[in-house]
Amino acid sequence: MLFDVISIGCGLTLILLVLVDVFQTLFNPRRVGSLSQHTLNWLWLRGFAKRRVRSGLMVLVGPLFILLVLLAWLGLTIIGWALIYRAYLPDDAFLFSQGLAPREQDGMLDALYFSAVVQTTLGLGDITPTSNFLRIVTPVQAAAGFALLTAGITWVLGIYPALVRRQQFSEMVHAVQRALGEHGLASPDLASGEIPSIARSLAEQLMMVRSDLLQFPITYYFHSNEPESSLPDVLLYLPPLIESAATVGAAESGGVSVQILEQAVEDFADSLRDNFPISSAPGNVLETYAHTAGYAHESRPDPNPKPTRERR
Repeated sequence: MLFDVISIGCGLTLILLVLVDVFQTLFNPRRVGSLSQHTLNWLWLRGFAKRRVRSGLMVLVGPLFILLVLLAWLGLTIIGWALIYRAYLPDDAFLFSQGLAPREQDGMLDALYFSAVVQTTLGLGDITPTSNFLRIVTPVQAAAGFALLTAGITWVLGIYPALVRRQQFSEMVHAVQRALGEHGLASPDLASGEIPSIARSLAEQLMMVRSDLLQFPITYYFHSNEPESSLPDVLLYLPPLIESAATVGAAESGGVSVQILEQAVEDFADSLRDNFPISSAPGNVLETYAHTAGYAHESRPDPNPKPTRERR
């Protein structure tokens, strides 16, 4: 009897943990770090950030982490409900189809099987609940499982547009870097009035990328194997780009637009430091980000690399 109570308590605890994690991940990601995010941060630090992972494999980390989170939600809920059903086996609470010996269907494996069938709404009918309590519980699990599947698909569909916007921003910065070269906003090729336009465009896109990162924290673990689309690398160009505006005349330096871009870069760095596994002084956040997550980061011997026109 005591074992059954403990089993039910553990099952309810697992289900509650998953529900809280799903809510924090899908509906309230900015306020509270979810259990899955903390777990992924730990895996990232232990398995990737401090190891020399080949850039080709880094591309797989993000999709792998999405799959890991979805499987964890599915698996833990199945186990949680199974622990509840386990307390009722082999009681008269279930009706077994012909060929199954009721007194032999009393193990955790049978409870897991029944829970998986209900969770996936297969409804095979070989094990059917007969007690009023379980006849209410099983449809609740099926509905929750369907809702979890729908929420998971919606979550994934929201992630990839955010990644596209991040790639577009990275390629935009890379194009600016190639066009302006080492002179930055002090380039003699810039026409009068172009500096505010460039700074404003970069600031707007960076704010959007930051918003996407906070809304979908798992996108932090997505990385590109191309330098022109690697966000950690292209971000290194923005501080010297902003500094280059100081060498231009006051009438042409961009004024408020450059200040907005500078604030956007600082806010992005603060978001990285406050929400993700980056421990660094405020001035080194972007360099640490590039060193641990940038393109071909395993080939960088210098932890504080200087941006150049062509990064490898």
